[in-house]
Amino acid sequence: TSTSGSAGLRRRLLVEEHNRSLQEFNKLRHLSRYEREQTDINTVPQRSNNNSNDNANANANDNDNDDPQRHRHLEKVDGFQPGSEVLDGGLYNEFQSVPLAQGYGTHYVTLWAGTPTPQRKTLIVDTGSHHTAFPCKGCKRCGEHHHTDKYFDPSISKTFRPLTCRECLWGATCEAVVIPGSTDGSDGDALGLPIDAQGCMFQQAYTEGSSWKAFQVQDTVFVGGKDVFSAADPIATRYSVDFTFGCQTFSSGLFVSQLADGIMGLSQHDATLPRAMYNQGKLRNRIFGLCFRTEMVVSKKGISA
Repeated sequence: TSTSGSAGLRRRLLVEEHNRSLQEFNKLRHLSRYEREQTDINTVPQRSNNNSNDNANANANDNDNDDPQRHRHLEKVDGFQPGSEVLDGGLYNEFQSVPLAQGYGTHYVTLWAGTPTPQRKTLIVDTGSHHTAFPCKGCKRCGEHHHTDKYFDPSISKTFRPLTCRECLWGATCEAVVIPGSTDGSDGDALGLPIDAQGCMFQQAYTEGSSWKAFQVQDTVFVGGKDVFSAADPIATRYSVDFTFGCQTFSSGLFVSQLADGIMGLSQHDATLPRAMYNQGKLRNRIFGLCFRTEMVVSKKGISA
């Protein structure tokens, strides 16, 4: 109990220090056009320099209190009741902080997927796309010996399930799940599907020439640290969500030779993990940040960035 109490105190102190720093920083800068556009979405009021602007911001906050959609989201998070005070502008009292690692010209995060024993997946962070995908067991020539981890094994996750053709999302189409290079052209059983099964197939190509194909699945996931103890970290697991991602059946180019297992898209789209965390009440704000630094080496053990 004393250990958990100390951890809670350290977290509160960290949040307070973060909020103080953010307030000081906000006093010295101007809001960008994008931030002004996002003000109503995230209930982060714009700073003001005169009384008329203060009144406008007060009215905006009053309107937020009357927003039924905002109420529904906050009730998921912490039992928010209509008429109570909305979030303080710029004070992010509920956030998750996870390590960012350095790959070959990219940066990646660690995703833990599946239950009851989460499997580690390292994913390039890509703010220019929205899909998350990585190879699953049965994928042919998808670069397992280059990657940090073995292919994801659907058979050992109790919460794994492929989306049915009636559930296809974001442009995926109902097709037979085919693995190039398999003896009969289909190897759905290795991917947690019946032989000759159909799934929600989709694909993504990138400007440097790499591409992949996958079928849509859902499982319980969370982002966290790189070592095995992170899989049971109670602070990280509290942010776990049911997430739709791609089980890759084919990959080419850098997706075969890269250090990271797959990719995580972080653009503004419902398919992204931050949006899923927000929609399921794990985050208060639809916002995330990335802090980069450059090291001279990389390793399968993970080099912090």
